[in-house]
Parts: sequence; structure tokens; C-alpha cells
Amino acid sequence: MDISKLPPPSAEKNVTFEKHIKPVLDKHVSNATGKKKQKAKLRLDSLEAALKGAGKTKVIQPGQERKSLMVHAVARLVEDDAMPPKGKGDPLTQEQVA
Repeated sequence: MDISKLPPPSAEKNVTFEKHIKPVLDKHVSNATGKKKQKAKLRLDSLEAALKGAGKTKVIQPGQERKSLMVHAVARLVEDDAMPPKGKGDPLTQEQVA
């Protein structure tokens, strides 16, 4: 995986899950990560659930975004892990990934 393909971090200084991240996930990521239905035990409908990850796998690394599996997935760095999956929605823009 080539993390040099990630966009630079957002210039926004006060990024919050509820205001900036959740709306993008709600629009672009499968509904298989919500309160009622999850794939691989991953919930992305709240910050607490997202930080918990999927079982023993942490998908978000606070303060280390370039190492976060979530960022790798939405940036589509690994095709098998791409979110949204190919054919299931439009990929995120570079700005949204940032």
C-alpha cells in the first residue's frame, strides 16, 4: 500500500466526527455499518463505535490518520478494502479523504 497517494491533511482545524466525518460516511459508505446492521462488527454511526473498531481491529488511529485503516479504505489504497466498494457508490473526493 502506497500511503504517499493520500492527500495532505485537511486545513480545517476543528474537525469533528459529527459535523465533518459522519455526514460523508452517511452519504458514501454502505449502510452495513450502522446501528441495526454491521459488516465485520464495524459500526460507523457514532464516534464511540467508530473508535471501538471491528472486534480487535482498530480502524481509526486518533492523531495518526495516515496509519488509520479507515483513511486507507476511503482513499481506496487497497482495492479489496475500498469504501465504498466498487460499484456501490461514488469514491470520496481528495478533499473528503483529507
